[in-house]
Amino acid sequence: MAEIGLVSVSFRALSPAEIVKRCVGTGLPYIEWGSDVHAKPEDTARLREIAAMQDATGIRCSSYGTYFRVGQNDPRDFEKYLDASDILGTDLLRLWCGIKASSAYTEEERAKVIADGRDLAAQAEARGKRLLMECHPGTLTDDTDSSLSVMEGVSSPAFGMMWQPNQFRSPEYNLDSARRLAPYVGNVHVFEWDTSRRYPLADGTERWRSFLRLLPSASFCLLEFVPGDDPDVLPREAESLRYLMKGL
Repeated sequence: MAEIGLVSVSFRALSPAEIVKRCVGTGLPYIEWGSDVHAKPEDTARLREIAAMQDATGIRCSSYGTYFRVGQNDPRDFEKYLDASDILGTDLLRLWCGIKASSAYTEEERAKVIADGRDLAAQAEARGKRLLMECHPGTLTDDTDSSLSVMEGVSSPAFGMMWQPNQFRSPEYNLDSARRLAPYVGNVHVFEWDTSRRYPLADGTERWRSFLRLLPSASFCLLEFVPGDDPDVLPREAESLRYLMKGL
């Protein structure tokens, strides 16, 4: 069964120390550290502080949530993210695939993303890492068919998916997405929301169980973006995540 944890960007306003403290207090053993605020790849001192806090508390890094965009950022600049993941102690890195909706890509642009993806995957494989693409609106992996074409185009065991439901699509679409992308899914971001509102995770227990039963290869199921961005609801949401995982 997948391990559980928290995505640090759920609480961008909190310090890494406060996030670690709250994870310890709620029994969440893993954190995906975001590279935008909490764990910038060039801030080696901060990365080492986070690693020391992990060692002191028993918290571990599930994955490194980068904002590197495949097809836009230069693959030659990726080494610093790999180095940062070494300090944090994880072999999984989250990336974004492209910079616009899949429907807006030309064949030439798509080919560029896939070529860069192969380059990045080769770098990752050489370092014993795996890259997971965000399953996110406004990217080349915003649609199941497009995501599969990217996975098949790159065709590397070091290149997979970070799955989450699409809040703008139907329940049937999301079930089909989970089923078809399952062979590529390394991690899952867990949240309960629709196009305009966030809800307690407990409201979606059975829906989430139906997703996760289709994703047995996922290593981590990570809470992301709780209602109101309120850190004080984390204990409730963590308990809801533990409860739904027990029913798998």
